[in-house]
Amino acid sequence: MTGMTWGGFEGLGVGVEMAHDQPSCLSIVTEVAPAGVVMDTKTVYLLQMVLHKSSLKVHETIHLASNVNGRINNGQEQATLADCLELMDLSRDRLMDSMMGLGNLSAIIIKFP
Repeated sequence: MTGMTWGGFEGLGVGVEMAHDQPSCLSIVTEVAPAGVVMDTKTVYLLQMVLHKSSLKVHETIHLASNVNGRINNGQEQATLADCLELMDLSRDRLMDSMMGLGNLSAIIIKFP
């Protein structure tokens, strides 16, 4: 998607250009980022907020899918949805790991600006 502008988020290191689902990524970034964000220590905070929002959406989706899975009568469909739930759980774990890593990075940036 070259040639597209990302509402002033180009070059911020937030990865919108590299996202698999760019419109969704941009939507999440614009929900948490104030207009005119500049590249500084606040960028780490911005990424933490994006990860947190993503984590909440994954958690919500897991909850909804779990409810649906309990109402499915087809064993193959239950198994398929169970696989999706497992993958979403792994994604949630990776998001949490990333947030923890950024928390450590924030402490380093604050200590050594």
